Amino acid sequence: MIKIFEIAVFLLLIGNVVFAKEFYVSTNGSKSNSGSKDEPFATLEQARNGIRSYKSSINISEEIIVWIREGVYPLEATFTLDENDSGQPGFPIKYQAYPNEKVSIVGGKYIPVSSIQSVKDEQVLGQLLEPNARTEIRMINMKELGITDYGKQQQFGFGLPVVNSPMELFINNKKMVLARYPNQGFLKIGNVIDRGSVPRQNDYINIRGGTFEYTDDRHEKWIGQNNVWIKGTLNRGYADDRIQIKEINKDKKLLALATPHMYGIAGGKDFQQYYAENLFSEIDAPGEFYIDEDDGILYFIPPAKEEVTQIAVSTLEKPILSLLNTSFVEFR
Repeated sequence: MIKIFEIAVFLLLIGNVVFAKEFYVSTNGSKSNSGSKDEPFATLEQARNGIRSYKSSINISEEIIVWIREGVYPLEATFTLDENDSGQPGFPIKYQAYPNEKVSIVGGKYIPVSSIQSVKDEQVLGQLLEPNARTEIRMINMKELGITDYGKQQQFGFGLPVVNSPMELFINNKKMVLARYPNQGFLKIGNVIDRGSVPRQNDYINIRGGTFEYTDDRHEKWIGQNNVWIKGTLNRGYADDRIQIKEINKDKKLLALATPHMYGIAGGKDFQQYYAENLFSEIDAPGEFYIDEDDGILYFIPPAKEEVTQIAVSTLEKPILSLLNTSFVEFR
């Protein structure tokens, strides 16, 4: 009687077991592999396509787990799932880090620390405004590493469309700062000569950026540098903006902007302020960087009192993950 009871309990437990089909992805995987533990796939896309093929061959009544082994998985494009990639109620499809292993899925590229070089070109070093920076600055030739798309510096701010960020630099998993002046705080807007067009008032006939007197002679050091931007609250305290500098007039101490601010430029109040960025000459603080897009050179000063163990740059401008009409999928 006891044995019969034990068998009944065993059968009851068996009935509650959820069996799973398992696939594996590894940085050591191969495109020709089957996706098993011994022959893992190399990419998430391979695993997705393997699941599609598997689902088409049988009537799914089990979980499907994609075990992702330890490592970094850079994406060249969005990992996309649609209705063909759905699980079923009670039988989800799981993309999961293998137990006790660290997995990173990133929209960027990692750069070997061994690629860091000292800057020896005296002409280049002479452009730096702070002498101390000339011994601290480092460089990486990204073109030699096959990295040639650095994104695009663009205007963004209050009332404007969301745009993709240009390339960003991460050292030891911390975001670095695009070279700027001042390093902390802001510059005040001086006397406004021309507030420029005012898009908020439907002023689209004679589109022009504003012009105002700068209050810091440091601006004159930036003459001749291309693609310099200012960022701040240029009229209303809640309306931030980022606008490219069109011209710096040393004789009249004027700064002219390339495009309008939503409300037009205004000065005289504490919150009407800005800082300048994307300036090679202003690399002078730990964590600042600048990208010479023509030569493909990344310049930076490493973080203070910290050994550089990891370097990455952002490259993917699309979302890392997209799910459209997709159900019963989990990422763990």
